[in-house]
Amino acid sequence: MPTKLFSPSDALVDAGANQSFLLDVGGVWLVEQGQVDVFCVRLDGGAIVQGRAHIARVAVGQCLFGSAGIDRRVRVAAVDRVAAVGGEVEDVNERPEGHLQAVGSAGTRLRFLPLAAARGRFGATAHDPAAGR
Repeated sequence: MPTKLFSPSDALVDAGANQSFLLDVGGVWLVEQGQVDVFCVRLDGGAIVQGRAHIARVAVGQCLFGSAGIDRRVRVAAVDRVAAVGGEVEDVNERPEGHLQAVGSAGTRLRFLPLAAARGRFGATAHDPAAGR
């Protein structure tokens, strides 16, 4: 394993091409095998609508970070860059949020640390959206 921050006892996640997931929870995923493409998507009733925009490729030894706690205005700005929102909506609370979707290549395996465990391992430098740091 390329880092001491993760251990073999951390949750192992199979994230092959047919097992995409949203990075909406707090936590950190380490790519142990394969690679993960990250897309910005817009959801309507839990289903992806309008298409998606590729924003990153994460390789072995690199990490993905969950988007829990990210300000809603950031999510709205992200989806505005992906596709035009139908009609002009002035109230930011009525606009759809952008979500991050992770799609692994065939055989991709990840280690997952929930947010609380990550904070414990990373120490006081871990970002805390609720505390504004």
